[in-house]
Amino acid sequence: MGVALLSWRQTQGFRDIVLEKANNGCKIRVLLMQENNPALPLQAADLEMLHVNIPRNLEYYRSLSEKSKNVEVRQLRNALMYFLLIRSDQYAIMLQFLSSQMWGKGPLWKCTCDSPLYKIASQEFESLWKNAGDR
Repeated sequence: MGVALLSWRQTQGFRDIVLEKANNGCKIRVLLMQENNPALPLQAADLEMLHVNIPRNLEYYRSLSEKSKNVEVRQLRNALMYFLLIRSDQYAIMLQFLSSQMWGKGPLWKCTCDSPLYKIASQEFESLWKNAGDR
């Protein structure tokens, strides 16, 4: 989960790893913001760049979902993300967004599946995923 998820797309080998994991039964859900989300200006230092990157990245992630039924992609159209999230069955890693700091400068949280923070992160993702719907 993240606003545009450009860094994942630019990570060397990411596409192959995602498809390999998905083809071996791993369920992968990708949630990014919709470029017309009214909350996006609250999170964007460079709104114009996000209006370019989000559609490109959406196309990239959707191309992954076309390769495997275990990859799902949704866009958040009318809610606000407070952090970038990567969650597995064992860990949650969250990078908190801060208004006073540049992207990537907020606190990084890593927690195990038995921690209260993991449960909160999971609940937040599920709530936003449901909000995004299948559209």
